[in-house]
Amino acid sequence: MSVNTVPRFIEQPRSWKTQVSTANINISGNTGTLATLLTGQSPHGSKVDYFFFQAQGATQTNRLRLYLFTSNATAHLWREISVGAASAHKVDGSMWNDSLAPAMPLVVPSDWTVQCSIHSANVINIFGVGGDY
Repeated sequence: MSVNTVPRFIEQPRSWKTQVSTANINISGNTGTLATLLTGQSPHGSKVDYFFFQAQGATQTNRLRLYLFTSNATAHLWREISVGAASAHKVDGSMWNDSLAPAMPLVVPSDWTVQCSIHSANVINIFGVGGDY
């Protein structure tokens, strides 16, 4: 059996963006409202090196969830991010934001998806930075 000994680098740098706003208390990812951040590019997939989260208004303490869905739509909870309570004061810019730089990039196989949900109805923009293989 031969092994690929040549490093694989991304061919196309990418930024992805989605927004969650509808409350979804289901932790399994199988029901409720989810937003798709990205679909792994065909034929070799994609990777996400960095995530950034930015509230679009006041937030209450809750959880933002990131799921990895297989090509046959099986949901796997990948990460939960704590959302802190914050005002949306227009002068001091105190809206909640956070980032996630995984120790290893999230590799998304071809036709798999990264989807997101929010436990409470807060409006959050989710950005991913990486690329397609």
